Amino acid sequence: MVIGNVTQEIQLQIETIDQKSLHLSTVKALGRAHATTLGHFPEGAFDQHALDRQILVALTPEKKCTGYLLYRKVRRHNIIVLVHLCIEPSWRGNGIARKLVNYLSQNTQDFYGIKLKCRRDYGLEKMWSHLDFVPLAEKPGRSKDGKLLTVWWRDHDHPTLFSTVATQKLESKLCAVIDTSVFFDLQGDEARSKTESDSLLADWLQPDLELCITNEIFKVINTIDDTKQRNGKRQLADTFTQLPYNQKDFQTASRALTQVLLSTQGTINKSELRQLAIAIASDAPFFLTRNSQILAIADAINEELNLSILSPTSLIVKLDYLHEYINYQPVRLAGTSITRQRVHKFDQVRLLSETFLVDAQGEKLNKLKKKLETIIASPDKFKCYFILNSENKPLALIAYHTYKNHELNVPIFRVRSGLLEETMARHLIFWFISLSVSENLPFTRITEPYLAQTILSAIQDDAFFKVKDGYLNANLAVAVTATELSD
Repeated sequence: MVIGNVTQEIQLQIETIDQKSLHLSTVKALGRAHATTLGHFPEGAFDQHALDRQILVALTPEKKCTGYLLYRKVRRHNIIVLVHLCIEPSWRGNGIARKLVNYLSQNTQDFYGIKLKCRRDYGLEKMWSHLDFVPLAEKPGRSKDGKLLTVWWRDHDHPTLFSTVATQKLESKLCAVIDTSVFFDLQGDEARSKTESDSLLADWLQPDLELCITNEIFKVINTIDDTKQRNGKRQLADTFTQLPYNQKDFQTASRALTQVLLSTQGTINKSELRQLAIAIASDAPFFLTRNSQILAIADAINEELNLSILSPTSLIVKLDYLHEYINYQPVRLAGTSITRQRVHKFDQVRLLSETFLVDAQGEKLNKLKKKLETIIASPDKFKCYFILNSENKPLALIAYHTYKNHELNVPIFRVRSGLLEETMARHLIFWFISLSVSENLPFTRITEPYLAQTILSAIQDDAFFKVKDGYLNANLAVAVTATELSD
């Protein structure tokens, strides 16, 4: 397959041609001229693809054919197979290949995706990656010398058996995305070295932790020259859960990350940026890396995009701390039959999220789940509880922290509607203030973004006042303005 790098945009029109098109002869001529790389393709095969309307051409405003894409539909597997992608040599470097591939993708969205095979020794890895294809496997070609073919795939974001299984895993465990720096540390066998990253494979972590990879890993693996090592790393990658994500969300995350990099003057390469963007687009709570450049801007990314970036050791310390809470004891509230239980298991997240989702205010389930997962995974910072009645039915969900040395902060404050709603809301507000005072903290701040009207009325009755990120109560007399307190 012959094509140049995409470097410049020009005005082109993409059209589907049939067997009567005047451009079919140009397509055939291009195919014959580059048969050494495209492979021999009988004239009758061109005619059949034209008859099936499975040839795209790129036309200038003067209707000159500058390149073509030939494909076929495989209904049995519901995929598109890209057979030829050929650009006239004098027109290469003008973005024509991307226009053809994007047009094909946009007009075949009912298929799972686009597949192609390309000889490895053609050296087109960067081009196919640039066109959003991912190298998934390789196999010997049919020629006498059996040259290796790389199998490339461009996904159309449809749910499949594999993506459904991945989603189910991520709903029951804590998802931590490992980047290339961590992945290439892993040995993947019993003779593991004692590296920081290998500690992530410890048996005690497996019930709670799901290590995930992005499809960018396969692009990096494909750059390994040694065939045995390349295949070994690809087999190791297949043992991890690959994050499903939506292309539109990925593009949004990429733009947001670029802005963070500009504001922090951070420097990371395109592959690292893509891995971070996929993690954000898939709503993963944690991203694990040993890359010092990424770790240097971790706080800025977390603040803007709600992705916690940690070294493998830091996450292991968090999870080890979390295990200390397995043998918790329910706490009675105010001498009633109502109990308070600590939320400490990741398999509790889905039910609690569905129970306390504020759908009426447009809250997204995945955002609440991610928020809860982040809180549960940081028991050294946050305390998270759900309140149960005598029948073990949930009445409220709360979380707070005191790691800012001057206040108790409440990022989650949900009470289910019912007869006890107002009483429960006022009791919890009193409890928050009492905790704050008992720890000699001057302020109690409620930053829950989806407060119910019942809670709003109660906190206003208790002398909280509105600040930019929520509501603030001064436990002690302080001579500062509301604007100063909101900073």
